[in-house]
Amino acid sequence: MKRANLPDFRKTLTRMMLVIGVVVGCSLVQGCWPFAPDRGGSVVVPPPDYLKPLSPVAVLYNLRLAYTGRDSTEYKSLYNDNFQGTFLDQNDPAPQLATYYKSDEAQHIAFVARNTAILDLVISPTITQIVDLGDPPGWITIQNPFHTLQIDGINGSRKIVPGAEDRIDMKFIPIPPTSTPGDTTWQIIRVGEFRSSISGT
Repeated sequence: MKRANLPDFRKTLTRMMLVIGVVVGCSLVQGCWPFAPDRGGSVVVPPPDYLKPLSPVAVLYNLRLAYTGRDSTEYKSLYNDNFQGTFLDQNDPAPQLATYYKSDEAQHIAFVARNTAILDLVISPTITQIVDLGDPPGWITIQNPFHTLQIDGINGSRKIVPGAEDRIDMKFIPIPPTSTPGDTTWQIIRVGEFRSSISGT
């Protein structure tokens, strides 16, 4: 996988996709890539140029690229083995906190890799990194990293607008280098989604 230095984020924003916390009962697939039909057979779409995960923003950038490309190998590598996500729908008559893990994200991307649904993501043009004093030392939080999340073609259409109807907190953990010299890299360690309303058809 090619990795490059971090570009100007505002100049590289493109519409891509992400649906967080969906647990799908399907077989785990590794290294899935879409194939385009051709008269002579299948043509493999090459992987995008991923960034070195040297910052939370770089991980976020890679996340949308991997999800767009249905690259299960890269997608799973962005999540820490101790990853935990939570989801709470406050519109539910009896709200219950749902919890999911890295294995659930692996099942989800495997499903996405096999599905032809149209998904769309717009990353927030203003990414702000903060330190949550309630987190372990070194963790970084990005609140509402996505401007719009939409999926069309799986059980109808759903659209999430963080900040307006959903609040998403994505937390990142630094990974010390395994050798010297080396670079500290980052992974996703927590995602919290709190829904107040959702639109869909």
